[in-house]
Amino acid sequence: MAELTIKLDSLPPVEFSPNSRVHWRTRHQAGIYAKNDVIALVLDQGWQGPALSGAVVTITWGLPTKRTVDWDNLVARSKPWLDALVDAGVLAGDSVRDYTPEYGWFQSPGKPVTIITVREA
Repeated sequence: MAELTIKLDSLPPVEFSPNSRVHWRTRHQAGIYAKNDVIALVLDQGWQGPALSGAVVTITWGLPTKRTVDWDNLVARSKPWLDALVDAGVLAGDSVRDYTPEYGWFQSPGKPVTIITVREA
């Protein structure tokens, strides 16, 4: 069974929040950086498998504070990371037919962290 786990030392880019009012160019640049980070981590793991269709993608956010964070904002902010999984050849696509999302969170003392796991269904 194919499985890939990557760990990012940040939360998804704030520029992709539905509440963000940044210029489109700033958002675009943040998306490029976010995609490149994920693609580099996928390459570091040596992903060789074919692109998965029907995979389960679990995104777990480690939140460093007790501040309330909306699920919908975190999900929307994760878009460039999901796009990067497609660009890196891990996922066959990012439509509703291509993967099943799962989300979670945990208290992360000190600094934020995000763990993305992709596995065959």
